[in-house]
Amino acid sequence: MVEQACRAVSRHGHGIRLDMLANCSELAGDALVSVRGDILIVSTLAVARVFDRNHRDVLRTIDGLLADGTLNARNVARVDYVDAKGEKRRMFELDERAAWIAAPFIGGRESRAAQVRLVDAFLALRGQRDESPQHAALPSPSPELMQTMIELAKSNAQLASAVQAQAQKAEAFDQFAAADGSMSMTQAAKSLGIAPHTLIDWLQRNAWIYRPNGKRLAAYEIKIMDGLLVHCTYMAELRDGSRRLVSNVHVTARGLTVLAAHVAAGAIPTRQGLGR
Repeated sequence: MVEQACRAVSRHGHGIRLDMLANCSELAGDALVSVRGDILIVSTLAVARVFDRNHRDVLRTIDGLLADGTLNARNVARVDYVDAKGEKRRMFELDERAAWIAAPFIGGRESRAAQVRLVDAFLALRGQRDESPQHAALPSPSPELMQTMIELAKSNAQLASAVQAQAQKAEAFDQFAAADGSMSMTQAAKSLGIAPHTLIDWLQRNAWIYRPNGKRLAAYEIKIMDGLLVHCTYMAELRDGSRRLVSNVHVTARGLTVLAAHVAAGAIPTRQGLGR
């Protein structure tokens, strides 16, 4: 996936400035971190690869960190590239500060090893640049950046434990899922410890499902494309003995994991919470 970025067609914003086409050789290899001028950067494509995450999930994480102010837009640059299908896609490039801040939030079952690898890659490339006679030494991190790094190092252990717990929860939910990789909304609610009507109400209010013209509940296309919901069709027998096709919304294992995160964050009330 990283080499696809070599077909970049444009960039946006006021972040790191670089010429993607002029530096394709750096992106096409296996290097995790690259140099743009005097700035060390890592792409979200490379982050997704090393953390073993879907690139869309990494983009969603960076979008959230930018939206809540955790990341500064000056440390993040957007790049549009053309994928193997000829479609224009977006990715981000993070400078060293942004990468260190974002790493604990990426998650994935390779989170701990990936964070170590990312930090080592930045330090190794910085050392190579400092030792190379062809390049001036990169500026040392500011005291503010060093303090941020120290604080992140202190919190990484807690974050890593949380990520590991979430990974174990995701594995458990995968085992709950039916053979087709999904379960009904009622089954999902029971697995999450939520009343079915509470889950369905939350899904409707948060644009996961809707009821078209008073008919059966249906999933929004975007949630199907994201792999969170599916439509399961089966033949139902009516009271008069006739049969017809019926479509129900099912929650995928991935969707269940996302919903579990919302439950853990308190966004969806549990039965215990409802009883207070």
